[in-house]
Amino acid sequence: MAARIDPVVARAAQRGERVGVLVLVDKPTQQGPVPLALDANLKTLKERTQEVHHEAKSLLQDPGARSSREAAGLQPLAVNVSDGERGGVLLENLGAVMASVDPDDLDKISQVSGVRKVIPMPRFLPLIVPMQYRAAAPADLVEGPAKSLQRVGVPDLWDADLWGKGTTIGHFDTGINADHPAFAELRASRRFKYAAFGKDGVLQKRAKPLDGHADHHGTHTAGTLVGGDVDGLQVGIAPGARLVSVQIFPGITKQGDQDQLVVNALNWIVGERPHVLNLSFGDAKYNDSYLGVIGELIDQNIAVVAAVGNDGALRSSSPGNYASVIAVGAVDGRGKVCAFSGSATVRRNARPDICAPGLNVLSAGKGDDFAWSTGTSMAAPHVAGILALLRARAPDLTPLELKALLKAHARQPGNWDATRGGAGIVDGSALLAAV
Repeated sequence: MAARIDPVVARAAQRGERVGVLVLVDKPTQQGPVPLALDANLKTLKERTQEVHHEAKSLLQDPGARSSREAAGLQPLAVNVSDGERGGVLLENLGAVMASVDPDDLDKISQVSGVRKVIPMPRFLPLIVPMQYRAAAPADLVEGPAKSLQRVGVPDLWDADLWGKGTTIGHFDTGINADHPAFAELRASRRFKYAAFGKDGVLQKRAKPLDGHADHHGTHTAGTLVGGDVDGLQVGIAPGARLVSVQIFPGITKQGDQDQLVVNALNWIVGERPHVLNLSFGDAKYNDSYLGVIGELIDQNIAVVAAVGNDGALRSSSPGNYASVIAVGAVDGRGKVCAFSGSATVRRNARPDICAPGLNVLSAGKGDDFAWSTGTSMAAPHVAGILALLRARAPDLTPLELKALLKAHARQPGNWDATRGGAGIVDGSALLAAV
């Protein structure tokens, strides 16, 4: 039986276009999401992917075009590729083969044994840039949990001895200033892993962690996720968790090469088996090119949290637009939805699902500084961090169940506008009582 071909791919083939695809393989037979700890299922998925890759290589091989980057099979970013790399790129952790397929070969690919679905390559999405960034003054660094953490009940979760121990958070961002004192314990206890991909698309060995953004976007979001105590100041929600961070911004300029880099980065981070993945990037319109691959992540039992965007009412960003993710908007210190926070009804689904502090959030910054930053990028890691604590307490909860809990136990201040802020503000205290 032929595998399903995504309509976007099919339409491109009908126009006679060569198209970049992800060839998804059959999943293990177990019903429902694959438990993160079930290594046998992951091994089976990898073995099936290797078999499909072997078949695809034989099918897509084009000996007459070996000197060209347009040879059959999507090439890695390196210009000088070996023959062994032709015929598609193996993505074992995603359970996929990345390939560039001629229209005439699309049907053949769908007939390969073990192929489940053929979906389009995700198109690169831009960073959701913070609305502001400024270094905190010494007087701002008050001992105790940062105010944004207090507003969402994080201290109550800590009082229940929930610090994120045993959970892994995926961080897909501009990198991280890992030398910041907020990450000292994370590194000392070997709970930190970092990856970066070069312009050739190859994973850089022993890449030095750095943050490539002028406002240290990734460092700030990572600080909210896992930052540790610094002279009594606590900015991180899950300081006991493991962080796996991959740098994808700033990327390379050629669209197709950047698309491949992002897919390789996703494949790497899935291999680290995160319980939660924080995505503070997006396109300020409905861009469904990530829909298929995000669905695969959630099927692998990864709770995906995405910022809804900073374009105000009637605009929301993809992948925060997708109904399957947990889309997060921003509120100020009084619990009012920020004017910049995105919201919309997309494909009959109201966005965002929930809100969190996103105005003047204190977290790690440049050098040894702490910094104030504003945006839905700052709100999303509040939700992702709390999810890491919940998964430490109740590891069997699925992404769908976690999302339902977040919404059912959100706090709604007076005059709450659900069309702008979704179910309400994430409430760690209420969630603790419910789980």
